[in-house]
Amino acid sequence: MRRPRFSLSGWISDYYYRYKNTIYVPMVLLAPSILMLAVLFVYPIAVLMIQAFQHAPTDPGKGFTLNNFIKLFGDFYYFNILLRSLLVGLGTTILTLFLGYPLALFLARSKIKKRDLLVVLLVAPLYTSIVVRVYAWMVILGKGGLINNLLTQWGVIQQPLPLMLNMTGVLIGLLHVYYAFMVLSIYSVVLNIDPALEEAAMNLGATRMRTLREVTIPLSMPGILAGSVLVFVLSMGAYVVPAFLGGRKVMMISNLIYTVVIDAFNWPFGAAIATALLIIALLLTYFYSKLLESPVKGGGFGG
Repeated sequence: MRRPRFSLSGWISDYYYRYKNTIYVPMVLLAPSILMLAVLFVYPIAVLMIQAFQHAPTDPGKGFTLNNFIKLFGDFYYFNILLRSLLVGLGTTILTLFLGYPLALFLARSKIKKRDLLVVLLVAPLYTSIVVRVYAWMVILGKGGLINNLLTQWGVIQQPLPLMLNMTGVLIGLLHVYYAFMVLSIYSVVLNIDPALEEAAMNLGATRMRTLREVTIPLSMPGILAGSVLVFVLSMGAYVVPAFLGGRKVMMISNLIYTVVIDAFNWPFGAAIATALLIIALLLTYFYSKLLESPVKGGGFGG
């Protein structure tokens, strides 16, 4: 009597229908993703955190130590760079939010054809390398750049404005790079807000400004939260924009990590900086989300 031929697809189908109501099928389906996450994310982060507690090359010793973190928070030079990175992230978030919300609202309330065209124009710069875009800003903001040349020719200024190699240039570059992230985050939420809610508010006597303040903005708070967290974390850890538009005058935390690891070859201290940055970002994101949850729960037209 001939044995039935083995079929892999049949075996998988039989296994699925036999154990589909148990925990085994989800575990098998999730196993590749969990394995990839563990290898590519959890393991590197664990190695980074362990290395952060090791002794620096100039401080030979055995066992774990907190000297790297004491150096980061106790030395004014390094702490100032960390604080500057947080302030730049906060400033970029505020600028992109105030400049991006009106555009997101306009996109969501535009007709479909016009909306699609504007979204394509908004997303198009993301297909260009960030290095190319930063070089373009160097041409625009430089002492002999487009802005200074036009202002000089028009007689507005006599000397070139310092628009680069300072905080102004860094904020302009980060605003340009991460502007679309904020707009798209808010736009995706505002698009799903029923316009009838705004019309009902205005029919009840609310002005357009009050409708925006007490209906549209609270309902779009999830998009504001998502965009703010995304822009804050990305801009706080930015490397290319501060390196080109800020130079040594506006060194940020990512540039410091590069200098410490590549130039000084101090891997433990670089790991400590990266670990501190990760923890601060997670804590600020947590408290920020808790802060933004309160107006969402309040809602309504309360005075």
